[in-house]
Amino acid sequence: MKAWNARLWDRVARRILIAGCCVISMALSVDASAAIRRFEMALFGNSNPGYTDLAWFSAGQSQPAGRAIMSLDGVYQSPNLAGYLASLGYDWSRVAAVVIDEPYWFATGATNWANPCAPGDPRINAIWATETYLQNAAAAVKSIAPATRFWVNFSEPEMTWMQASCIFNRSYIDVISLDKYMVPFSTVQPYYNWIVSHRSKNSQQLALVPGTFHRNSPSYQNPSTPASWLAGYFNYANSLNAQGWDAPMVWLVAGFFGWDELEVIPGEFWHGITHSTAAPILQTWQAQFNNQGYNTMAGFIESLDPASGLVTGWAVDRTAVIPPYVDIYVDGGYWGTTVPNGYRGDIANQYGINVSQWSFTLPYNDGGCHSIQAFAVAHTAESWNHTTLKTLIGSYFCF
Repeated sequence: MKAWNARLWDRVARRILIAGCCVISMALSVDASAAIRRFEMALFGNSNPGYTDLAWFSAGQSQPAGRAIMSLDGVYQSPNLAGYLASLGYDWSRVAAVVIDEPYWFATGATNWANPCAPGDPRINAIWATETYLQNAAAAVKSIAPATRFWVNFSEPEMTWMQASCIFNRSYIDVISLDKYMVPFSTVQPYYNWIVSHRSKNSQQLALVPGTFHRNSPSYQNPSTPASWLAGYFNYANSLNAQGWDAPMVWLVAGFFGWDELEVIPGEFWHGITHSTAAPILQTWQAQFNNQGYNTMAGFIESLDPASGLVTGWAVDRTAVIPPYVDIYVDGGYWGTTVPNGYRGDIANQYGINVSQWSFTLPYNDGGCHSIQAFAVAHTAESWNHTTLKTLIGSYFCF
């Protein structure tokens, strides 16, 4: 059945406005020899579209243009978080994720590495309270924006607590990450490997958080050193995302931090990726950002009933928590759009991804023959970013 709403009409209008020029300009701008980047990129606190796919802002601030990540730090414990978020008037279709940073570490005082979940540790009350805050925050976000990812970033102490006995990685967490700086990725990778083997659900994705800064004082660090460590994060993300139907397992590489300077403790200054002294870090980041992106949508046309005109199939956008639109073309011309809304457990259980059934009724009873095509279109994509859905039944039908 056709599914029309304001966003679908907006997409049709954009198709009419841009079809004449932009398809050609995009084709000319793509370098076929460029390396493939299989993940999105962002910087904590930075919204420059020249080297980030996603802008960054905090709850209560003005919403930036385009897709963005919103920090909930400082507000996620609010007793009426859903009401507060709704009052901000944001366009939630452009909020790709909300993020909370190191919640258990800060809740327990941010000083003691010992496991707070050990018997008799008095910090366990703070652990339980934080678990409740996080669960309620996730529910509040989903009540407003079901498609927005709920992301929690953990510190190294929190990771060691999880590996010991604390259960922090719950099923309401859509994206999980950790930060450990001043070391090469080979030192951090064992933590990510552990996360991969202990995901809370098949659809859970990872974010990788490299340091995009160098220490300037009191002990100077050559910026070329952290710049050289970035390749480990990029290669790990590309490697995981090239494997299996649950790719992309790594949704995002999010560098910390995206501004000029941070005084970590009195007298110790870190220079961020935008500082003039951090040019090697920015150059390495920019080179990866400029790589051609990888299309992660897939699906099939599975059946067509010539008597009723009902065509069905499934589709998935493996970078999103909601399915893509499906555009239907008849004899090479756009006919309409449907939104997949039927869960396909047979495929999801096999491949570990969120897959949805779609259907569309073609009002043909002319007795003629027609070619039918279907395309998956991401919610944030323009009309030329179509992925052809493969067909199990051919593409030419007589009614």
